[in-house]
Order: sequence, then C-alpha cells, then structure tokens
Amino acid sequence: MPLWDEIDEEGSTWFQNDRAVVISLKKNKEQWWDGLTKEKSLKRFIKVDFAKWCDEDDKEYTGEDSFPGGGYDEMGGMGGMMGGMG
Repeated sequence: MPLWDEIDEEGSTWFQNDRAVVISLKKNKEQWWDGLTKEKSLKRFIKVDFAKWCDEDDKEYTGEDSFPGGGYDEMGGMGGMMGGMG
C-alpha cells in the first residue's frame, strides 16, 4: 500500500497477535500528513489506536519524555513496596 510519504524503516515497528497486526510508523520528515495514504478511498481494515495517539507537541513525539515507559520501568528493583499485605 503506497503511503502518504516516505517512512523511516529502521524506526518503524510492527507485531502480530491473535486479533490484529499492530504497526507503528515513523516518518522520515517531520511534516503533517493529511492521511495514511494519498488514496481517498476508505480502508476499513485500518484503524487508529487513539490510546497510543501522539500529537506533534507531546513530549513522547519530540523525544523529551522525562519518564520513559511512564516512569514504571525503573520500579523493577522496588520489591516489598506492598509489605505487610499478606
């Protein structure tokens, strides 16, 4: 499927599970795309996961996120936080 513009293949990822194929595309140029493709026909098999949506001014988009992974990645060594619960 021809895309709106070129993508960074190294920075783009994809995976497949039982329900879907999830693709995350990274653009080569920081510019607005009017759509995923230049074709105007509706692609019923393509859906946006708005839970993972990232606007151009978001810190995740610009790479300025101060807490990668939401800050929870660094909590792996904090065992016993729920001490006394059992």
